[in-house]
Amino acid sequence: MVARNSSLFRSGKYSDLVIECGEKKFKVHRSIVCPASDFFSKACDGAFKEAYDGVIKLPDDDSVIVEKMISYIYRSDYRDDIDMEDWSSFDYGITGATKISDRSSTKILTSSTIPVTSSTTLLCNTRVYTLADKLGINGLKVLSKAKFAHRALDGWNSKDFSQAIHEIYDNIPLGAGIHEVALAVATSNFAILKEREDFDAVLQVQSAFTYDLLMNIAEDSHIIPKYGRIVHSCQGTFTIKKNLGLTKELCRYCFEYEY
Repeated sequence: MVARNSSLFRSGKYSDLVIECGEKKFKVHRSIVCPASDFFSKACDGAFKEAYDGVIKLPDDDSVIVEKMISYIYRSDYRDDIDMEDWSSFDYGITGATKISDRSSTKILTSSTIPVTSSTTLLCNTRVYTLADKLGINGLKVLSKAKFAHRALDGWNSKDFSQAIHEIYDNIPLGAGIHEVALAVATSNFAILKEREDFDAVLQVQSAFTYDLLMNIAEDSHIIPKYGRIVHSCQGTFTIKKNLGLTKELCRYCFEYEY
């Protein structure tokens, strides 16, 4: 089935729909793309212009990301380590098999290896997830989140990880699973990330992310609920002055919160 679908896309045979993205035009098949996407289904089934002229325009989207979306619809996977898809190959680099942490743990477990390590793949998977959310392709959301988790294991200490957080919180509704993955990675690597200027900019701009991150840090900390002189597990000490009205203070040594 995958080989047949891939061949149909390459040849354009029996195509009855065109997806336009900038100067790129992708010849696709309604019987394949519409069942996979709420957006395409509504566009082709309803009394919309697209249903009659057979052209769906995505002017605001990157053609590279759009092709990866099409690759998923036709082949159930996409490459996140190259730009344009290689339709003659069925080597997708990373499989969708993965276990992703939930909010109760900052450890991400994976079940496949990463043949190519590049922080830029973080942005690729972030943008694929964003497009999948926009077009209502739930399976692609699951897969791109899994690929993002894989790549974040080695790509978190980079500008692209910070940029990915910006894009996740700017473009994807809160509560989506990819937020939890980004938070888990940021929480477990906060001691290093806090020294990066690009990550510091994230903390200053993305208030929702900063709040979620601090809640994660508090949940994972060994909190001593009292005022006065505090001795942390890191052996650092500092004083909280109750008469200043402070309700919590961030330890300058291990960055745990005290209440």
